[in-house]
Amino acid sequence: MTVVFISNAEHHSNHLPWTHLPITLVYVSLLENGLIDLKSLKKQLIEHKNFKTIIASFNATSNVTGVHQPINTISHLIHDYAGLIFWDYAASAPYVPIDMHYD
Repeated sequence: MTVVFISNAEHHSNHLPWTHLPITLVYVSLLENGLIDLKSLKKQLIEHKNFKTIIASFNATSNVTGVHQPINTISHLIHDYAGLIFWDYAASAPYVPIDMHYD
């Protein structure tokens, strides 16, 4: 079984494809400031830790609010549960450094 984590801040193009697949789709809560709720994400990861495949797919930066997610923190958390993380940099790629080799 596969579980996919996305947030309500994702572009429709990151939501729609998952709805047509035989997966468990989990929406991760956002805080009032637009950041992904790390406590909620960790709780959901613990709840779904026995899934064969764990995937997270998030916007690095919101194209609506400009909120930039804590990429390294979230990536570490997903990797702690042997998950795959995919970041959508469409709104911020020209403006921020992209380094997938985090500490």
